[in-house]
Amino acid sequence: MPGKTRYTAQVESPTARAKLPPGKYPQPLIGKTALLYVKTNASRYGDWYVRTYTGKKSNPYKNEWIGRADDARAVADGLSVLCHADARAEAMKLLAAGGVSKSPARFTVLRCLGNYVDNI
Repeated sequence: MPGKTRYTAQVESPTARAKLPPGKYPQPLIGKTALLYVKTNASRYGDWYVRTYTGKKSNPYKNEWIGRADDARAVADGLSVLCHADARAEAMKLLAAGGVSKSPARFTVLRCLGNYVDNI
């Protein structure tokens, strides 16, 4: 992930995100957590993460991937490609369920099945 963090960027729309340089863009949620948009390359899509401050000196933040952003002609499907509102809702669901896991994974089978059952 890029090292530069920017705190006041607008990341609500794909058009606004397309104008941003590569970097990390946190949007505060609750307490020490944030919805984090990470843009790795100007020509590629970004990713959504839930970022939690842990306070550790070696690694002060724990990030859990929640989905790909609806950038670069990707259409939001609410499952793996998320718009800002979907990413925020997914982050809030994750926090309500107990926060960021101890071993973050991109997309587990259990999570896939949970999304499938929720959308039947």
